[in-house]
Amino acid sequence: MEDIKNLKYPNKEASMFWYKPNWKANLHIRQEPILQPWQILKMKHKPWRYLGLAPWQDRTPVFYSFSGDKAYAIAHTLPLLSFAFWFGLIALTLAYHNLQSILWWILAGTIGFPFFIQAINCLRQLIAEVRVKHFIGYGMAGVHAIVVDGKVGAGKTSSLLESYTILAKMRWNQICHAVRLLQPFEEDIPYWRADLRKSAEEILETYYFFLDSGTVPLLYTSVPAMIDGMFTNKLQASHLMQEERLPYGAVIIIDESALVLPQRLYTAQPYALIEFFKFLRHDGDFYVGATEQDENSNLIYLRRACGKVVHVIEQEHILKSRLLQWIYDFLNNHIKNMTQKKAGFLHRFKKIIDNFGFRKYYYKEYLGGDEENGRIKSFVVKPSLSIKYNSRSYKNIYRCKDKPLKVSTWMSLYLTEQELKEVFSNDLKDMAKSKVQIKREATERRINKNKGESNGK
Repeated sequence: MEDIKNLKYPNKEASMFWYKPNWKANLHIRQEPILQPWQILKMKHKPWRYLGLAPWQDRTPVFYSFSGDKAYAIAHTLPLLSFAFWFGLIALTLAYHNLQSILWWILAGTIGFPFFIQAINCLRQLIAEVRVKHFIGYGMAGVHAIVVDGKVGAGKTSSLLESYTILAKMRWNQICHAVRLLQPFEEDIPYWRADLRKSAEEILETYYFFLDSGTVPLLYTSVPAMIDGMFTNKLQASHLMQEERLPYGAVIIIDESALVLPQRLYTAQPYALIEFFKFLRHDGDFYVGATEQDENSNLIYLRRACGKVVHVIEQEHILKSRLLQWIYDFLNNHIKNMTQKKAGFLHRFKKIIDNFGFRKYYYKEYLGGDEENGRIKSFVVKPSLSIKYNSRSYKNIYRCKDKPLKVSTWMSLYLTEQELKEVFSNDLKDMAKSKVQIKREATERRINKNKGESNGK
């Protein structure tokens, strides 16, 4: 791809009628420094008041930098070494066989049983590796809008992020190949027919835009995520409302879509938003994936554009090493005088254990809303996803996060009248009343008040 990166721009002095392509006009993204000079000065003199500890005062343990890739490589090498070890033992046992010796049969059985179990596990791991390599994710068959729903912790966000990471890479490869084909005609593009010229410029503009952005190409997410050390692009409401432009071929992930796009929004009839979902393919060949616990909680305009609903049933960790997990638990419970070195060793050891095996998702697909014909499917990915995100990204949405903790304990196995009022709150009951009921009660109170005033007179 080096020849693509070294593309030359058209000669500006070619002709007075020269049409200047605009594919580099919007290269406005720059990687701003994380800390400004004045912030560094503040940290130097009063770090505890402004921005916390300065970088040179950071005492975060070094072992936290032990990456998941290293842990994954170690974890998936150990089963092969174990298989080779037991295979060697079984080979030596067979080489010195003595069919008439009872001790030899006991030894062969003692070694053969673990070898048989290890061989089965290696075969399962090989099958899982093949499934990981061939996993292409959700929405790869030209479906421009999908919704992933499921219960809390089922794996909605992680599975959609992993799937659309693959989709974004596929789309970026397509754009790179298109740029490679456009390279020989670059000087002639300004003179092409208008529709073809616009299409070519759109592709080239997107390519040069992301070369300069410092972000993951094409992937826009409403939740912070990172791939290979680069952050994804931030999805904002202005993108959905067509106030800010998205590049051609953008892959969009809307997490907790009912919060981003509340259902009651349909009463305002936001035409810009309606047009965005209605013309996803026409506007920029966009792909949208949304997650929500219940697909019916989504905004109607998103549901109308949705071509497929994926219901995630559950996720599980398969082919784990129970032996190493037992060793870790034993060490963690019995090590005395915990030191930094011991804690660092246990942290790395736990990360290797967590990277054993694979992550398996069970789900159903409903094409066009046909929920009756859905059957349970599954796919397998690495335990450490290729895209990193924090499952508690929304923790600051907790409204009482800054309130002090208070002790409140039960004093009896029976609820008192006051405790019943605290559990079955009247405030929640009032919030659950309909507008008609609230209006009726207000009318009754007004009538009773008027009666009381008349009786008083």
